[in-house]
Amino acid sequence: MSATASDGLYLGKFTSWEDVVNSFSKDVPEPDEVLFAKYTYEDYSGFASVLYPKGNKYYLNECSHCSCYGLEGQWNPEEYETKEVLLAALTKASAWYTYKDEMLAALGAKGATG
Repeated sequence: MSATASDGLYLGKFTSWEDVVNSFSKDVPEPDEVLFAKYTYEDYSGFASVLYPKGNKYYLNECSHCSCYGLEGQWNPEEYETKEVLLAALTKASAWYTYKDEMLAALGAKGATG
């Protein structure tokens, strides 16, 4: 069964996996679970993050754009071998991870704010 915005997994301009693939102009099979997917657009720029597990690994796609372009061509998820490696990367991350606290909360990380 596909997740929808009512599941709390899709936020901002993302309301479904279909929105994700359409926004990135990339035909990507829907994962079994989406932990976090958010796209905000304001003041002529946008930020997006998509986080999902596949098998024992985790994948995170982070990107942004200005008014000239959208998210097209920016689907290149980074692979993390384990949840612990992903948590460590997010915890140490700078402001690059736009939705860092929300992703930590989605992963159930202790001390996450959101």
